[in-house]
Amino acid sequence: MDNILDREMLGKDGFDPDDFRYYKGFHNVEEAREFTKILEKNDIIYLAETTETILDQSIVGTGMLPKVVVKLLPKDFKKVNAFIAYQIAELEYADVADHYLNEFSNEELLEIFARPDEWSVEDFYVSKLIIRQRGVVMSNESIKQLRTERLAEIRQGKSESRIWLLFYFVCIVLGWFISMIFLIAGIAMGYYYGYSKSVDLDGQKYHTFNHTTRVYGKLMLLAA
Repeated sequence: MDNILDREMLGKDGFDPDDFRYYKGFHNVEEAREFTKILEKNDIIYLAETTETILDQSIVGTGMLPKVVVKLLPKDFKKVNAFIAYQIAELEYADVADHYLNEFSNEELLEIFARPDEWSVEDFYVSKLIIRQRGVVMSNESIKQLRTERLAEIRQGKSESRIWLLFYFVCIVLGWFISMIFLIAGIAMGYYYGYSKSVDLDGQKYHTFNHTTRVYGKLMLLAA
């Protein structure tokens, strides 16, 4: 596969790869190149990585994995979001008339505003152009409020099924008597539930799981 860049990392000095978080995936290498050019123009440090499909492409085609993944420092998420918003704000509806989101119903487009974390930044702003072209009245303030409410919701963390929590508790117990593999699996998941963090649309870190799940995760570690 062709390399996305002559240098996989721009401005790597002083940063660890673990400092970067997933921002956007590309199935087309040329689109990824164009995006990274924008980042370079605005002095945004990024990490671009190529991915490989697990199965032979002659069997499964190009695969579902993106060919290129671009990661950013969390502090730059808002800045890059603003770049994209500005670019799309300069467009007219004619520029996105053939965009796949035109096939969505009004209800489906409105759902994008309610759950922006499940869509790309481009999709979010293109949806605004389409919905307004259709004559649906929705103010910027309303859209912003929906986004704010969704961010507040995801920052509370998700809840894990008690069945899985119990399963990993059992793994820890079995690990002491049957196999260390069970113990290691239980400890790893306990740490994941108790301490893992994610990054939201604005690059803000938050606990991946809610308070209750984090307590169970920490109890797993104590039990080990």
